[in-house]
Amino acid sequence: MILFKKGVDYYQLNPILWAYTQVVHQELQKHDLDLCITSIRDGSHMAGSRHYLGMGIDFRSKMYTPKDQLLVLRILRRVAKS
Repeated sequence: MILFKKGVDYYQLNPILWAYTQVVHQELQKHDLDLCITSIRDGSHMAGSRHYLGMGIDFRSKMYTPKDQLLVLRILRRVAKS
């Protein structure tokens, strides 16, 4: 399941980034892991951050065990290369 932190506005997310997020989610589901998006255009980000263009996304990592955090990182990297 793709979860969203309360207040996250996902309507202005770049379509390519949304497609990437869906592929990451599908890969996580193979391991019975959910994905929680904590920030897109909301929150405080550095000046010039891609978040303000709908091209940046933050995921919650503290919901995973340390072993699963490494798995999630590998999935994110693998999907980004494809």
